Amino acid sequence: LHESVEFFDRHSVAELLSRLNVDVQEFKHSLKAIITTGVKTAVQLTSSIAQMIILSPTLTLTLSTGLPVILLVGSTYGRFLRLLSGEARRIEAEASNIAIEALSSIRTIKAFSAEEYQVQKYNQSVTAQSKKNASLLSQIGAFQGLTNLSSSACAAAVLFFGSLEVAQGSLRSAQLIAFLMTLQMAQKAVTDLVTLNVKFQNMLGSFE
Repeated sequence: LHESVEFFDRHSVAELLSRLNVDVQEFKHSLKAIITTGVKTAVQLTSSIAQMIILSPTLTLTLSTGLPVILLVGSTYGRFLRLLSGEARRIEAEASNIAIEALSSIRTIKAFSAEEYQVQKYNQSVTAQSKKNASLLSQIGAFQGLTNLSSSACAAAVLFFGSLEVAQGSLRSAQLIAFLMTLQMAQKAVTDLVTLNVKFQNMLGSFE
């Protein structure tokens, strides 16, 4: 309601109502997931990091050197997914707008025999929406795949440097195994945080 008149000239009432309904549901779903899963994941990640520090401060420091790069890439990719999500919602709202306008003007459409034109117009909008959603899902899959690849690289680095420490006698093999098991728990927590970041970006996109 605080937007300018030009904003309401660019967007129809049907489009705004559709966006309002979809965005509110998206906000409620994302906020619930962030609160319930976020707290549990944060506690799990914190405890895992503390245990890794106790087991081997050297290996933990080695892992932390690559953490800023991973966070930077994840944050950048997350903003990109937010833009795609906002575009997908916009196209979805346009499709709903076409359907609402056609149903509300059914007498005029019947009078001019414009049924096929409206059906074609709606089908084009739905097709564009499907393509945009498919692109969004593929990017989310690529993002999660990149996260899994980073986790595998971290595990390989720990195994390599840990083996060197075991050979030098500064670390026992049992400690290395325990460190790897704890790292798996931390990686699961990081993966959950990545998923939450995607939902958080979608929630932010609902405000745009």
